[in-house]
Amino acid sequence: SSAALLLGGMVESYTNPGIAEVLTHSGRLIESSRRRIIETGQMVFDTHLPHGLRPWASGWRTLLQIRLLHAHIRHHLRARTAPGEPVPIDQEQSAYTMLMFDVGVAQGLAQLGVNWNAEERRLHHHFWRLAGWLLGVDPMLLPPHFEQAAQLRDDIRQRHFHVGDQARALTHALVAGVERQPPFFLPRSTLYGLARRLHGEEISDQLELPRSRLQSGLFSALRAPFGGLGEALRRLNGLERFSHDVGQRYGRWIISRGLEGRPATFQTEIRNKRDR
Repeated sequence: SSAALLLGGMVESYTNPGIAEVLTHSGRLIESSRRRIIETGQMVFDTHLPHGLRPWASGWRTLLQIRLLHAHIRHHLRARTAPGEPVPIDQEQSAYTMLMFDVGVAQGLAQLGVNWNAEERRLHHHFWRLAGWLLGVDPMLLPPHFEQAAQLRDDIRQRHFHVGDQARALTHALVAGVERQPPFFLPRSTLYGLARRLHGEEISDQLELPRSRLQSGLFSALRAPFGGLGEALRRLNGLERFSHDVGQRYGRWIISRGLEGRPATFQTEIRNKRDR
């Protein structure tokens, strides 16, 4: 799911110019991409701990920190917004970001050969719907059913899709930030290959992701084994619980290593116009 989120959903969010603009001018990915990616991982990890979304739980507190961060960015960037222009981090952008974690991850995993059943999709969707509500997304933009959420994601994407210089810069900064780092430990060429698999040829070319026939063939060959592993975990309940426990410990280690002893504070640096 990390590949589907980082190389799939997050890269897709950069093709929304409003989101790309905010990320660029808040300095959250270009200058310190590795730490910002780990902070995103911290949010996912905290919210997925047992009862993580209950009031005062770690995930609940993390989401409220991020909500305050968004309000801070919105306050400072609003002064630069010309009359008639969209408000930074508006409701539609916030909803689209939530859909990246929700629909984007599910569809990205399917691209890699891991297909969730209807109940798994329902639970995953309900989880991120609640997370979106805690982040302040209007309930009207949090559809009750996964299929409705997928349609909303497509609608927003069709209205705003654009691959510009900011989208390309953010994408390459993200790949550089995870190159040979956990959770992948993969070289840049393989990460680009994964991203191409998730986004298809046309969008990958627009993002200027390097081509590799070797990587493309490798991912095609591994698609069936990935799907088979997921099915095996479903049927062996004990193994599924074991893999979940191992995943939590591994996630905790990745975040601790990535933050280098400095807790995630979800701070930002708003650039002045003269710095742009």
